[in-house]
Amino acid sequence: GASALCIGGGPAGLGIAQVLRAKGSDRVLLSEPSPLARQVIDAFEGFVVIDPGRQGVPSAVCAILGEHGGCQAVFDTVGIQETLDTALAVLAESGIYVNVAVHSTDFTFNALELGAERILTSSCNSSYSDIARAAALIDAGAVDVKPWITHRMPLEEVNRAFELLL
Repeated sequence: GASALCIGGGPAGLGIAQVLRAKGSDRVLLSEPSPLARQVIDAFEGFVVIDPGRQGVPSAVCAILGEHGGCQAVFDTVGIQETLDTALAVLAESGIYVNVAVHSTDFTFNALELGAERILTSSCNSSYSDIARAAALIDAGAVDVKPWITHRMPLEEVNRAFELLL
């Protein structure tokens, strides 16, 4: 019944959000700046979508979860300083931050932000058993990937296809 935030609502964030809901999270929030990605997310019931370009994510999370509420888990599919700062601002006591967009970058933060037993970790590798569990969730209908497909394009338009993701 925990609350969670996915920073980034593309395929990774939306997939994580669906798994969180399937595993019993009662409040799943997604922060996503892309209008196209927000439109895809809107095809799913039960998710709260935050547009970080229109409202600050920490204030939106506070309005949704209450003044003393925070997210028990934050999954960051972007992995930059700004998203880490956002995550730490909304992470509940004993909450866990998972960076799933691990790349070569330096982060800075005040060590006091880890107070209240908060945990920072990363997860960017999967094993065969992870893939099998993901396939089972898709097969069972707990994760729906069909709305993720918004365009079909020939291979010659691969650059344009990637631009649509941004």
